Amino acid sequence: MSASSKILILVLLMICSSFAQPLTTVDRAKLVAKNNPTTKFLCYEFVWRTISKDLAILDDMAIRLNTSNLVKIEEQVRKGNPKTKGVQEALVKRGRGIIIHENDVQAGDMVQYWYKDTETFFGHCAIVESVDREYIYLISSTIYAGVTGRYLDNLQSYDIIKRGDRHVRAYYVRLK
Repeated sequence: MSASSKILILVLLMICSSFAQPLTTVDRAKLVAKNNPTTKFLCYEFVWRTISKDLAILDDMAIRLNTSNLVKIEEQVRKGNPKTKGVQEALVKRGRGIIIHENDVQAGDMVQYWYKDTETFFGHCAIVESVDREYIYLISSTIYAGVTGRYLDNLQSYDIIKRGDRHVRAYYVRLK
C-alpha cells in the first residue's frame, strides 16, 4: 500500500471517528450485560461497573449500602437517613452527581429505591433505561436473576417503578 493510500485511510478514519457519539450510561449498562451474560452481579456492583469509566475514583464500597449497620431499615428509609440513599448519596457527596426529582428522570440516571413486597422491605439500585408518562423502566442485576431489563426481554417486577407509587421511596441521581 502506498504512503498516499495510508494517509487517505488515516484521514477517513479521523473524519469517521469525529462523528462517533460517546456511549451513554444506558449503552454502557447494556455493554456490561452483553460482556457478562452469565454473571449475576449484586445491584450496586452492576451500577458501579456501568459508571466506573466516568468515576475511576469511586470504588464500589462507596455505593454499597450496608444494611446490617442500620437499625430497622424501613424506619431509617422513612426518616430519610442519608445512608439509605445509596448511589445518590455517594455521587452527590463526591460532587459527581445531581439529585433528580422523579418528574425529571431521564434514561441514564441512577436510582436507589426501596419498596415493600408483601411484608418484606427491599432495597435496590439500578440504571434508568427509559421513561414514559406512567413508568420508569430500569436495567439492574441481582445475584439470583443476573442482569435484567426490558431490552433483554426479561423484565422483572423490580425493574419497573410506577410514577407516584406511595409504596416506593426512590432517590434519583444524574452524573455531572
